[in-house]
Amino acid sequence: MERDLSVLTRRTFGKDAHVVHDSQFQLLMLATAMTVLGTSLLSPILETLTVSFSVSQAEIGLLISAFAIPPVVLIPVGGAIADRYGRRPVLILGLLVFGTAGSAIALTTNFTLVLGLRALQGIGYAFTIPVAITCVRDLYSGGEEATGQGIRLAVGGFSQVVFPIVGSLLLVVAWQFPFLLYGLTVPVAIAFYLRFEEPASILDEETDTASPVSEEEQPTPSRGAYLKEL
Repeated sequence: MERDLSVLTRRTFGKDAHVVHDSQFQLLMLATAMTVLGTSLLSPILETLTVSFSVSQAEIGLLISAFAIPPVVLIPVGGAIADRYGRRPVLILGLLVFGTAGSAIALTTNFTLVLGLRALQGIGYAFTIPVAITCVRDLYSGGEEATGQGIRLAVGGFSQVVFPIVGSLLLVVAWQFPFLLYGLTVPVAIAFYLRFEEPASILDEETDTASPVSEEEQPTPSRGAYLKEL
């Protein structure tokens, strides 16, 4: 059975398909699958939510804007923090903020508060998806990295197709239920805390930083690997 699964993944993703079986990669794909839902989960149900929040169709669009604006400013900040303190803590923080803020929307109909929670979700996104992209590059190189990034895009696309359908079905039961889907990100954050290891390349950089070097050997400071990714 395991051999058949390996053959199937190899035929599907190519000779570097073994990255799929790496637990570190699997965690990164879970993070991707959840946080790409920041806008796609709500887009199909926005019109229905006007009744729940007692706002106009023009105002309900602010749910998307409130989420989308923070990453524009904070993605470089999140990258700099990830370079300085490591990918793992930034990912865990981002996932927790994204999940708790999103699911908390189910507890209120105050639209101003809802917009604030959506902005917090945007902050969580800024600290998650871009850092997850960089982690794939930290963990792999060459064909493995290309395969990993391709699978990451496929997982994100699949999530954006499936979860909005699930959210629309849950809306029939109660308007709060689609927002509760964001809460699934919290167990993912816990899994990162328990199982995810800081990429070895980052640990090596920290060791090199701690080692004394002469003025002549001191490398020219760069903006960091994460900012290069952007």
